[in-house]
Amino acid sequence: MKISNAKVNHVTNPIGYKMDNFVFSWVLEEAGSLDPFSADYRIIISNGDSVVDTGYKKLNPLACKIDVDLNPRTRYTWKLCVKDSDGLEQCFDAGFFETGKMNEAWQGKWITCNMSIDRHPVFERDFLSDKKVTKARLYVAGLRPIEDEPGFKRVTISPKLNYKLGKVDASYPSSAGTYTIHWDIPDLNTVNTKIAIPAGCSAKVTLPKISEKDLLEEYGDNALVKAMQNGFVTAGEYEITYKTKEPLARIFTIEDTLNDIWCDPFASKVLQRVYPKIYEYILWFRRMQLKVVLDNHGEGNDEIYKKLNDAFYEDAIRR
Repeated sequence: MKISNAKVNHVTNPIGYKMDNFVFSWVLEEAGSLDPFSADYRIIISNGDSVVDTGYKKLNPLACKIDVDLNPRTRYTWKLCVKDSDGLEQCFDAGFFETGKMNEAWQGKWITCNMSIDRHPVFERDFLSDKKVTKARLYVAGLRPIEDEPGFKRVTISPKLNYKLGKVDASYPSSAGTYTIHWDIPDLNTVNTKIAIPAGCSAKVTLPKISEKDLLEEYGDNALVKAMQNGFVTAGEYEITYKTKEPLARIFTIEDTLNDIWCDPFASKVLQRVYPKIYEYILWFRRMQLKVVLDNHGEGNDEIYKKLNDAFYEDAIRR
């Protein structure tokens, strides 16, 4: 015997879905004379310790609802056991699922801009963790449905590159079909991208770190670039390798000065966290440089010095 198509709420290994009820389904294969719909099944749900054990009973393999209280933002594995026609037990690792926030309250503030201005705003934030990260989930595929057209028939695809991450392979089995997105960064100025859009669907595609003008001029013959000019890319598989004008990351070496690190906002944050004394020294030294420059312009610069010095410290605080 074996099982296939093991799903939770009709999705294979779902992550972060809003699940008010938990419904399990599977297909029992190579069962011989055993009727899959009259067999005795047992489902065990665990996140390290046994959480739920249904015991052997008649369970519907098409849709087996289990009432269970689970924790939010937690990964669970589930195992399916079945007794064969001779009463012997066989167990299978069916897969996993991760709960979403469930009934947890959302904490945060909306990020917005002046919508009266004709522009496409981009919001981003750098952050550092004061504690060691034990586990995290990063959503970098860049796939989302268009809000006023639910059902994943029309989506936007806008990958979020991260040089340290290196590459991403993602797939999403939507109700309209499976979308796949791949990107990798072989060097500081090269991006390889592959996307697949299911039949009957389309996507608004944005390629990161390159302008539309450069795409047309340098890669106008590429099938994806051609399709992008129509607004929405239709179903199919697409692939492109392109060069960026600016490096995708700033790599610091022993040849760089402390001033180079200071002038890079993210690097200066790392310096402040890892070597706070060096950070304070640079802060003091740059303040003295400012004072020397103003002193060389003669007297009467007290007000100018105060304003510039205050601005300099505000910049340091923002870092």
